[in-house]
Amino acid sequence: MDPDNGDRPEVMLAVAEAAAATGLTPKALRRRMERGSLRSVLVDGRRRIPLAELVRAGLLVTDAPTKPSDPHRRRPDDPLQNLGDALEARTIVHELLDRVERQSAELARLRLLAAHAERAKEAEVARLRRELEAVRGGRDEPASRRS
Repeated sequence: MDPDNGDRPEVMLAVAEAAAATGLTPKALRRRMERGSLRSVLVDGRRRIPLAELVRAGLLVTDAPTKPSDPHRRRPDDPLQNLGDALEARTIVHELLDRVERQSAELARLRLLAAHAERAKEAEVARLRRELEAVRGGRDEPASRRS
């Protein structure tokens, strides 16, 4: 129960759900949890992330204004906040580079598969053409013998 939520149950997301909602990978979210920059809880042996935590961490945006007493409120004049933003940006850049590298490798793999499939298709078409010609040639011989 969340006292700020009127004693309603807190919305909890599985890591995969939180990844889909934020656009980050599950691995990136797990890294944040390991570093302690993202709070999570264990529910029935599975890691869950409170929706409010994703909002607090700036991974999800809500229409609700930030409370003035909120210690995580952004203050542009705070040098520690700026340092934190720079470190967070660096982490995000590394996560994006990892994602691009994985997608590049996947694209290369898919291109190889497509080339292999194209060669297999061409070989199968050639085989079927030879087979068709053999069948047609076999029909033509008996017809020419009758004449």
